[in-house]
Amino acid sequence: MTSARLAHKVEATSLDRTAQATRLNSSRRAVRSKLGQRVRRFLAEAERKYEILEPLLMRSKFRGLWARCGGQRMAVLDLLACRHQVGVKTMYSWLKAWRAAGVRGLVRKSRADRRRRRGAN
Repeated sequence: MTSARLAHKVEATSLDRTAQATRLNSSRRAVRSKLGQRVRRFLAEAERKYEILEPLLMRSKFRGLWARCGGQRMAVLDLLACRHQVGVKTMYSWLKAWRAAGVRGLVRKSRADRRRRRGAN
């Protein structure tokens, strides 16, 4: 092989590597972007859940609401559930998660079998 052909082949190989690296970096950015979007969405959902639960957690801040409900926790819970169209059992599970781990407990957990077929047994 002549030196000109060898130089051209080396240059083509380095260009291929550069193109591969560029493609890899762009795919990594896309994955990071999707991951970032998912994390932002989960955090926004956790913040929404906290805002719904806040009157139950910070009683002194929402005295008017508590007075309207006669100071009864269940009445406040029912009112919030109706107002935000969320089930009472769901709100109890959110409260339990918040007590266990704070706002982190309100973030949606990913499933272990995500992106796998799930069939009936």
